Amino acid sequence: MFFVKVDQSGNITAVNSKKTEECNQAVDADLLKLITQSLNKDQASIDSLASDLSMVRALEDLIDVLVDKSVINLTDLPQPVQAKITERKKLRKEGSLKRPPHGLIKL
Repeated sequence: MFFVKVDQSGNITAVNSKKTEECNQAVDADLLKLITQSLNKDQASIDSLASDLSMVRALEDLIDVLVDKSVINLTDLPQPVQAKITERKKLRKEGSLKRPPHGLIKL
């Protein structure tokens, strides 16, 4: 048996193996294990997504470098890719995806 502290919204904010003044709601160990496994899977998904987004940014910067050096032209890429790159450049320019001052992302 474990004991949890629950905030006003019903979120678990602390877990203790003993009943304390703060952690005073009993939770079955199996239920706690399921909750913890779910959180770990969610964190793994978040970490994976963050990695994917960093890689997308790196690929955008790579394409920019290749275009700037005239290795490829933007028009060499398929039309859907051109549209996505153009949209991302527009979002960066507007500030929602602003490029860091040094130009490239740090990996």
